Amino acid sequence: MIDMKSPSLISVSTLATLAGLSARRIEQLINEGVLPSTVEHGELPFEQALIALFRHFRSDRESLAQERLLKLKAQRIRAERINEEEQSVRTKRWMESGLHFAVIRLVTDILERVPERAQAELGLTSQATVALRCLIDEARTSAAAAVRDFPQQPTDATNVSNCAQTEREAEIDGTLYV
Repeated sequence: MIDMKSPSLISVSTLATLAGLSARRIEQLINEGVLPSTVEHGELPFEQALIALFRHFRSDRESLAQERLLKLKAQRIRAERINEEEQSVRTKRWMESGLHFAVIRLVTDILERVPERAQAELGLTSQATVALRCLIDEARTSAAAAVRDFPQQPTDATNVSNCAQTEREAEIDGTLYV
């Protein structure tokens, strides 16, 4: 049972019991200036002590929530950085493996066959075939330019034809089909 001699004062042990804290923690809060100082025989002003204690609990809860929020933000930022680093490492490994050159070469080989297949299967005119070759050459040139950013593997400039060469190939009987 809680012993309260005077309603205007409360003992440290009674306040500790009511608050669910140890008497030592109440003393610490007094020393930290959170609770008012004892006035007589280890007793505190009742109303001031309760108000200060509730204020402390409220601010403590808010500061804990703020700390948790900051911790969650820090964890999210750290996870994003780790993800970016892992993605960068995967990209670097892929580029260093030379696999991207094989993929570009495969796509280039496929693209080289498109104009002839389109002409044969779709009945494209020579003029349309030349235009298609020009578009494909532009795409191949763009791919080669992207690869140039990675000097560890030399790009094969001979595999990248230009539109002028394609136009010369399309010249039949001295007539240019453009």
